[in-house]
Amino acid sequence: MAVPEVRRTVVNAIEQNAKECKNHAHLTDCPDIQNAALQLAVCYEIGFGVAKDMNVAKKWLKKSHKKLETLSSIVDELREMTQLTTFREGLFKKLWDEGHISRFEHSDYHRRGKTSRKPSSHTEGR
Repeated sequence: MAVPEVRRTVVNAIEQNAKECKNHAHLTDCPDIQNAALQLAVCYEIGFGVAKDMNVAKKWLKKSHKKLETLSSIVDELREMTQLTTFREGLFKKLWDEGHISRFEHSDYHRRGKTSRKPSSHTEGR
């Protein structure tokens, strides 16, 4: 199963859970309903398995009894986690591991003067 299909399957499962709970109107304060609604709000906010749609996200957010600030905080945290994962597992990590990128000491660079930086191994011998 391709990633978009997996994502859509996840959203479908959450929606199904929310709909099953919704059939029990007297359970609207149920934490499971609120949790499913919040998860759907996040999915629609970031476009996970569905097209981004802030109006639908707000609809689910209202059902979760959470505020927009809560949704924004969750989305910001997810974006931060994604950026960290991209660094750890992406092209930058590969280049770092292969030695194409090295640590750069800004303090040493400025103390010695900008033009006295040691050449990298890639520029030596040219």
